[in-house]
Amino acid sequence: MLDLVFLVLMLIVLIHAIRGEFQETLCNVAAVIGVVAALIGIISAFFNTSSTNGVPLTLNLFLLILAVLLRRFAKQFVKLYEEKERENAEKLLAEASRYVRDNEKALPPVYTEGNFDDPELRFGKGGYTDNDL
Repeated sequence: MLDLVFLVLMLIVLIHAIRGEFQETLCNVAAVIGVVAALIGIISAFFNTSSTNGVPLTLNLFLLILAVLLRRFAKQFVKLYEEKERENAEKLLAEASRYVRDNEKALPPVYTEGNFDDPELRFGKGGYTDNDL
């Protein structure tokens, strides 16, 4: 029964972490419940199953490892979310800076009377090389 409680709490913690919110108290509660559930499961699997059936013992060991690493998983998901948001903000800022007239380096080249016949401006660097036409 504690296994199901741990799995529900783990899902709640991970869903919040995927959305960028680290629920520290809930994560600690889920980790404690998971460790307790895994230890009870290991003890009961050791006494109740035969020596040829190692599946319950293996699953409870996996549950123990998952409960111990839950905090790291949640922090990693929060970190990935924050990196994605930062990258999206940088893209938005770079896209918006193209349309702002304050920074001349961010603007694409503009034709004026002095550089209208410049082949590098019209065709890019190294694009137009035939001067006979």
